[in-house]
Amino acid sequence: MKKHLHCFNSLQKYVYSLLFFCVNLDSASAQSTDLLSFSGNMMNHKVQLYWATATEAQPLQFTIERSLDGNMFGGVASLNSYNNGQDVNLYSFNDPDTIQSLIYYRLKITDDQGAIKYSCILKLNGMIQKSIAVNVRNPFDQRIYFNVTAPDNGRANVDLINLQGAVMRRREVNLDNGVNSIVIDNTDLLPAGIYILRIQFNGTIVQRKITKGYSR
Repeated sequence: MKKHLHCFNSLQKYVYSLLFFCVNLDSASAQSTDLLSFSGNMMNHKVQLYWATATEAQPLQFTIERSLDGNMFGGVASLNSYNNGQDVNLYSFNDPDTIQSLIYYRLKITDDQGAIKYSCILKLNGMIQKSIAVNVRNPFDQRIYFNVTAPDNGRANVDLINLQGAVMRRREVNLDNGVNSIVIDNTDLLPAGIYILRIQFNGTIVQRKITKGYSR
């Protein structure tokens, strides 16, 4: 069942999401590894899924499940975890099928003891093609500088999130069609470490993993 898979573990990768972003899990599971994000992108009727975990305390298997109605899911591929002690681990999967309608995805996460938990359900629309691009100056200190290339004019919500899922900084900005330069001020007192910069625009969510390199 392992086919058309691609995984990465780099600070420089974009994480795009179209229409939906989710991290909540089945709370009944005894697994200790946290799923930090689960998102997806629809480009030219092809789906790319992305997810991130915190430090993986045990070997995991990720099963990508897909549904046409959001209720009946079937597995389409599986991927083993890195389990390498890193604070943040990034994964991706390219669905080889052409999608031309609404489609639903979720992650089934199984540990080496057989415990199972699920991500929430991600819904993508095969008719939506527009996304945004984000370029961030990384690492950051007193301010975060980044550019957002938008396909249309509109309003965007920008969140800076720590690895515990708390929103540390939040801004609303107006975007114009084209390249927009944005600054988030007053980040000098944030603890050093890894953060997720999340931009939401017209139903699209883009995430970047960034590092605070200095803490006062």
